[in-house]
Amino acid sequence: MVPQKIEFSEEQKKAIKDLKIKNEEKIKELDKILKEYKKQISNLDIESKTFWDIMKSLEKSNSHYPLGQYANYYYRDFKEPISESFLSEFGEKNINFHPITDENKKDIENKLPNYEVYNEIISVTIEKIKNLIDDGLSDNIFIKRIIGLPEKYLELQEIKKNWWYPKELSKNEYGLKGSFLVYDAHLPLSIPYHRQKMINYDSLFNTATLVENKIKEFISILKSINSYLPFAELIPAEKMPQTVINVEASANNESVSVGDSNQFKGDAVIGEGGKIGK
Repeated sequence: MVPQKIEFSEEQKKAIKDLKIKNEEKIKELDKILKEYKKQISNLDIESKTFWDIMKSLEKSNSHYPLGQYANYYYRDFKEPISESFLSEFGEKNINFHPITDENKKDIENKLPNYEVYNEIISVTIEKIKNLIDDGLSDNIFIKRIIGLPEKYLELQEIKKNWWYPKELSKNEYGLKGSFLVYDAHLPLSIPYHRQKMINYDSLFNTATLVENKIKEFISILKSINSYLPFAELIPAEKMPQTVINVEASANNESVSVGDSNQFKGDAVIGEGGKIGK
């Protein structure tokens, strides 16, 4: 037997029509934000290539001795070493290596992408999109009752998560790995100056791409919802997912569920801080 199609009430028809309009407005706003965001980070691609070229050069000139102050020793003029390594087999340090100075750092950082500027652009954009997602979730909650669309609502919820590429992943990639056979075992393990830059910027570069992709995904989901709305059919009430609430029974401290046909063997409390009168 073919199930009978549930007819929408006039209010529900109006809600669907209004939702389509709201989503279209949101898509236009997102398109505008995406265009502005891409313009603001347009140079990041080229600047990131320059960044990695500089880091590659610093990596070659580094002491590769990740202990204490020696982690930040680099070959003279930051060139690739043409003599023996920083540490000889007898534990002697190569005098051609020198500690990086504040002036050296300033010169290097003037050639790098402006971390603070890009970080601010990304942060502001994320907050804008998060606010729009909150509005989108509120506006589109009705689609949880429409066949084929509850999944799209879950996709909207997922977009709001994990906007920043974890620095821990970048650290795993560019930090210190494994163990080292060293002579100065009393010195603390240290991440060299350039590798710390690699960690921070790798996270920034990946986050910049992540944000752009999330905006595009948000637009795509809203378009998908709107394309489906003209053919919308309500999910029968009996097929709607049931919500189970765990509560604590006072008699035996067991977990019980609240819903249709549930029975309680004793007093029960629902809600934080609830009390049972004796």
